[in-house]
Amino acid sequence: MKGMTGAEAEEVRDFLDDSINPLFFFHDDPDGVCSYLLLYRLIMRGHGIMVKSVPSVDSRYYAKVKEYRPDRIFVSDLYNVEQDFIDRAKTPVCWLDHHGPNPKKGVRYYNPRLANKNDNIPASVMAYEVNQKDLWLAAIGAIGDWHWPWFAEEFKRRYPSLLPAKVKNPDDALFATPLGRLVFVFSFMLKTRTSLAMQCIEHIAGMDGPEELMEAKTERAVFIMDLFSKVNRKYEDLLSEARQTKPKDGIICWIYAGSKDSFSKDIANRMLYDNQDMVIIVGREKDGLVKMSMRARNFILPPVLEQALQGIEGHGGGHEHACGAQVRADQFKTFLEQFRKAMPK
Repeated sequence: MKGMTGAEAEEVRDFLDDSINPLFFFHDDPDGVCSYLLLYRLIMRGHGIMVKSVPSVDSRYYAKVKEYRPDRIFVSDLYNVEQDFIDRAKTPVCWLDHHGPNPKKGVRYYNPRLANKNDNIPASVMAYEVNQKDLWLAAIGAIGDWHWPWFAEEFKRRYPSLLPAKVKNPDDALFATPLGRLVFVFSFMLKTRTSLAMQCIEHIAGMDGPEELMEAKTERAVFIMDLFSKVNRKYEDLLSEARQTKPKDGIICWIYAGSKDSFSKDIANRMLYDNQDMVIIVGREKDGLVKMSMRARNFILPPVLEQALQGIEGHGGGHEHACGAQVRADQFKTFLEQFRKAMPK
């Protein structure tokens, strides 16, 4: 299923082609990065801003508008763009979104959920429908968001060594194929400091295909793969600890002490793949807070999370089967009890 109509894709393409100095805001995950690269590589001009922490473009980012003075602003894979930012920027905005519909005044807004609330099609898939050439980037972004894209069979034909014909779902693609390894390369390079992450993204913007990265034969590819290896070792150590956790009442809950890098999302995804009938909660405790990632296949998470947060100092939200939340560490036990009670029986 496609994320945009042909007319919508052409409209975004024309809007991009007509820009002289675009400014791109994108989420700091494989879907966000790939959606940015797919748009950027069409014109090879402009500036990219990776939005970390809260995935929202708000007044904090107005300084970037003043700095770069763009003639167009593009936003991808971010759940919110504040109206105050839009009004102050006084610049045409194009937004590719796949979260709950959140259109704003004065914005060209594209979201497959406007037509069907269940069409959770990643921003990278939408951007590929605009780009129409960098299939490898689209596949990395889609699988990174646990989505089986409409172009999967074409990707298999063009890159059989990356995605074998027998693979039929995003889970196996992510954890049991070379394509999945590329997703992890993208994800883990973003866990370095922002300047290094942007350097990696700039290197990838100049690559013609995945072979350069996989074979690591160029200086820039070696640079990225070395960073990935360092981060991956930390991930593997934490994953080994998480796998020792015993389930209780259908939940595998593992909280680890704060570290510089957060692997909650990555570990939660892997734990769900290994324990498909379980609810997975993986959190990092740091500075008196527990920041967690939650995964569940058998029920819709947001309503359960909403009930679990009642009376708790914290917040959370996300997609149907993947959510994030933050609560005070001294309230986590209460949060978990309320989450357990709110789960469908």
